[in-house]
Amino acid sequence: MKQSNVLNKAANDLREYVHDDYELANCVEKGIIYHHGSMPEQVRYFIESLYADIPEIGMLIANSTLLEGVNIPATKMFILDPSRGSGYLSVSSFKNLIGRVCRFGEIFNEKTGSLDYLMPEIHIVKGKYCRTNFNALSFVKSRKILVEDSDKIVDEINNPLLKNNNSEAEEVKKAEEILENISSTDSIIEEYDNKPKTKVGKLCFENSVSIFNIFEKEIQISEGLKQIDKVHSLDTVFAVMDYLFFSKIDKVGGEYNNLKRLREVEAQKFYKMLINWRIMGFTIKEMVSEVVNYWNTLREGSQIVYVGKWGDKTRGGYKKYWTDISQKSEHEKNNLAIVRLKEEYDFIDNEIVKYIEILHSLDLIEESFYLKIKYGTDNKEKIALLNCGISNTLTKLLKDKYKNMYQFDFDRSTVIFSKELIPKMIENNENGILISEVKMNSKE
Repeated sequence: MKQSNVLNKAANDLREYVHDDYELANCVEKGIIYHHGSMPEQVRYFIESLYADIPEIGMLIANSTLLEGVNIPATKMFILDPSRGSGYLSVSSFKNLIGRVCRFGEIFNEKTGSLDYLMPEIHIVKGKYCRTNFNALSFVKSRKILVEDSDKIVDEINNPLLKNNNSEAEEVKKAEEILENISSTDSIIEEYDNKPKTKVGKLCFENSVSIFNIFEKEIQISEGLKQIDKVHSLDTVFAVMDYLFFSKIDKVGGEYNNLKRLREVEAQKFYKMLINWRIMGFTIKEMVSEVVNYWNTLREGSQIVYVGKWGDKTRGGYKKYWTDISQKSEHEKNNLAIVRLKEEYDFIDNEIVKYIEILHSLDLIEESFYLKIKYGTDNKEKIALLNCGISNTLTKLLKDKYKNMYQFDFDRSTVIFSKELIPKMIENNENGILISEVKMNSKE
């Protein structure tokens, strides 16, 4: 297969798996890929393998945080913005970043290796992405990357336990409080007596609930539980979570802005919709279309939607977390839906599910329904595959077409793929994203 055909196949795989309008597919056809934390995990594995395996992929665009955690066969780096947060990359972070190129695997590669790579090309480009007062020469000198600076580097101590100020002391106190209250053993912190008085209070600590002061609210929540019967529908689950938890979200402070949305009926409706799609087994492509359809049905006055870091408007604050979805083209909506789905399901799994776990521990959710909310299924074999990091889409494909080509070790909670699985999937012209996911999960 010619390289151009490989690029076309990769682009078509992305369109088939994610959406026909996926901008990344257009870039892949030109030999360019981009990489960020809001793309589906399976797509991230896929593009990393493309960059490693296909010579015609000539450019990878990513932020510094992601690059520091990925091994890529790159030999040149162009840094368009060396800042991180309100400052610039630290000495150690900068050295770690530029160390991602010209690694030993590239220097000594039998086919493409070269000793020239011992002197990697690092280009710091001052342009529209940098701060207006950025001075590239001063930045490089201050990063102490020259040989004569090696004895001047001092490690930065960022461990809050090694510093002594009021703010960090408060953080240590919170950490001790959580640690003490999730421990099932005797007291591990001497003379500690600030413990929850109720079962639901202890469960809140165990599930890292932080949207309200547990000690102040646990009695009220415990009393409220007396009025709750076992729930069997998503509407009732959210009504109970709202009554017990969301209604008690601290109204002051800005750090819980994302969670404060859960007090809104429209936000709860949106998350119920997403969880229901998971239960129904929707693919990413189906979900993208459904999100855009949902946005298109929003009535006038409700078209300012929360999109997090992709926002261009404020609403009751100073951070641009919102956008007027009615002003976006269908192409823009589709690509916005792709990144928002990843972020919203992360929010469900990391935030909303903790309250569902509490209700389940209190025997307020029927077991099968609880499993469907959390995993999208109550099938134990599917759940086992999901717990091994296998996606819903690949899980369904394996069970439908390749059931004899994998085994599950329930004792070790691992899945073992047959050596014939990948060749068979290639023979059957399966989507390359699913093949790369099998490869990723086949690594020792």
